[in-house]
Amino acid sequence: MVGHTHEDIDQMFSKFSQALHHKSAPTVGKLLEVLKAAYRPENSHSELLRSVWDFRAMFSGCDALRGHSIPHIFKIYMKGSQLTLAYKDWPLPDEMYREIPMNLTGMNPHLSVVRPLCTTIEDITRSMYRDLPKWKESARLKPSEIDDWGRYLQSLSTTVDPEVDFKDFENFNAAPTEERRLPENLLAALQKSHRKISRKSQVSVQRKRRTQ
Repeated sequence: MVGHTHEDIDQMFSKFSQALHHKSAPTVGKLLEVLKAAYRPENSHSELLRSVWDFRAMFSGCDALRGHSIPHIFKIYMKGSQLTLAYKDWPLPDEMYREIPMNLTGMNPHLSVVRPLCTTIEDITRSMYRDLPKWKESARLKPSEIDDWGRYLQSLSTTVDPEVDFKDFENFNAAPTEERRLPENLLAALQKSHRKISRKSQVSVQRKRRTQ
């Protein structure tokens, strides 16, 4: 079994790739329009994120997890007054959860904004801004598209906070009290794969039969 499953995110970017093979997106605004039209359902939304919150810095003072790339299923919940992480390698009914306590006393409650690699961004921005007259002369872009790029590149010189405030985040849903059961066909395939990768190898030497 591979380390990840192909779900809606893979389908979404497949649709994006197909659409961009057939439609031009010469500006950021046009790109957002193509992405929105390429994917269904109808209420899909595309938006340019000018900045994001730095959650890594928020948890940088907390105990770090190790080995969490191997398990496939996790639950985080309060066990009494102790924040607890429960995990297991596979979502099999006969595999028990293993628990470890988590300590978030070093968490910084004040979010900061992820800062880009300013030197790299500034170099690229200046280079693109210098190329705008060349694009205009070569008629690669329409005058309105040149103006769009000029405004966009100028906007990169300022850092703004994300529009979604930390206090606006919804609370996490409580962990379900009952384990969600997999469909029987998927469970059977997973158990077969698990038995295969759990099987111990055995090497032996077979003596060659000697003829008289």
